Formats: sequence, structure tokens, C-alpha cells
Amino acid sequence: KKKEELKQFQEFYNVESHKILKPVSTRWLSLGKTLDRLLQQWPALKSYFSSQSQRMKESLSSPQCYLYCFFLQSVIPVFDKFNLLMQSEVPVVHAIHPAILNLVRDLLGRFLKSVIVREARDILSVQYENPENQKADQDLYIRFYTKQYIHLEEMQDDTECDQYLSQFYKDVCNCYCKILPALDETIKLLTIIDCKNLDSHTSDDLVSQLEMFLCLKKELDMIKLEEFISYQVLDIDALVEGSKEDGSQIRMDTFWHKIGQTFVLLPTVIKQLLVLPHSNADCERVFSITRKN
Repeated sequence: KKKEELKQFQEFYNVESHKILKPVSTRWLSLGKTLDRLLQQWPALKSYFSSQSQRMKESLSSPQCYLYCFFLQSVIPVFDKFNLLMQSEVPVVHAIHPAILNLVRDLLGRFLKSVIVREARDILSVQYENPENQKADQDLYIRFYTKQYIHLEEMQDDTECDQYLSQFYKDVCNCYCKILPALDETIKLLTIIDCKNLDSHTSDDLVSQLEMFLCLKKELDMIKLEEFISYQVLDIDALVEGSKEDGSQIRMDTFWHKIGQTFVLLPTVIKQLLVLPHSNADCERVFSITRKN
């Protein structure tokens, strides 16, 4: 009965009769989809709950609540992009460190002056708490429609909204800088796997990486560092083209398999590094399948 009543409001407001979604903690990408659906159905839900629930009526009638959802909808894709990488089913452990840096850079660019972010030698050392490095409140990055909504007559205190948005970005950066392993030497050195970093590493980096794993001690004793030097001067364009997935994304496991036709020990070592898990997404995926069965 309630679904039928809601459907009537959806038809009245000319919105599609979709199921109302809810975020699930084990579904990392569910929040963005939930917000998209909520904002799409907002007028219908607002009218429906006006006679059903006083608490929901107040929430859906609140300009601040609508703005909050609108803002989150604009910023969540930044996190979803990183989450998608972490959920990848192909080996991407080599891409974690640059992805963390790009995530932090993207977040900082939304509330810091562009020159501060652009000229930073170490993006993780940027003093984002310093007010002198921050944009003026009215210049904070938010989507055009969000900015339009802030300036509607319903919003009586723009300053409070701007301060909230600024604090949100600072809190997120504080959290991410604490929990993400951007400074971990192992994560940094694993970028040696990526052929795009061909000239960014030395044979000493390879030795340092192998010394971090006892299981690779045997390979460290056997490997000929001359192979790494030869690899660095190799014309790898053809190998890269043959290692692309869907015509654009280079798969490093495929690339190093092809390199194995030229070298012996180096690809063996690198492929052992490639099996390192980049997240616990695979485990979570197995648990979900097990529960369903």
C-alpha cells in the first residue's frame, strides 16, 4: 500500500518509479548511488512524508539537509574513483601510492589556492590547515547547482554553509593523511612494477624492495641486476601496446609475462610482488558470495 501511495507522488512529480536505495557499509560504492536516487526522488518523497512522518517531513523540508545531500553527491565521486581502484580484480598494488597522492591532491585543490597545490614538491607536506593557503569561502569548489542553491532565498546564512564545507575538506584530509599508507616505503617502492616508472627507479630500489620480503631472499641472492639495467634501456612500446586492457589500461601482469620472453629472473621477482593484495576487497567479495549461497 505504501509503495502504491509513493508511486502516485512519483507520477505527480513526473519522476521515474524507482526503488528507494539505502547505503550498505559492505558496499563501498553504495552511498553515491543512494544519494543520486534520493535527490532524484526528493520532491515525491517530500510530499509523501508530509503526511506520514513529522521527523522525515522536517528533514526533507530543510534547505540545509538538501544542501548537505547535494554537496555530498558532488564530492563522493572523488572517493569512488579511489574505491574502484581498491576493488579492482586485476593486480594494481603498484598503483596504490600514486592513487593516494592523486586523491589528496584532488581534495586539496578543492579548498586550497591552486598555486599552493600546483607548486608543492611534496603534496603530503602541504600546510592545508594554514588559513593563508586556503581559498576564500566563496571560492570553495562545489558544483554549480550546489552554489546556486546556496544563494537561494531559503538559505539565510551563507557564511555558515561555507565554513561547514571548508571544515569538511580539512577533516577529510586529516583522516586520509592518518589512515592511508602514503609514507610507507614498501608502497612507494612497489611503483617499480609499473613500466611507466621505468626511469624513476634504480637497481638499488629493487634490492631494497626485495629485502623487505623474506620470501624473496632467495631471488635477491640469485637475481642479476644487469637484467634490470637492460630492462631500463629496452624499447618497451610494443610490449605496452600488447598489454593494454580494453585498448587503454595497461595490465602489469600481462606486461611482465611478455617481458619474461626476454628476461628470466627479473619478471619472476616482479610477478611475485604483483600478487601482493592491494586491499581486502577480494576477501569481502568471497564472504558476500558465501553468504548468498
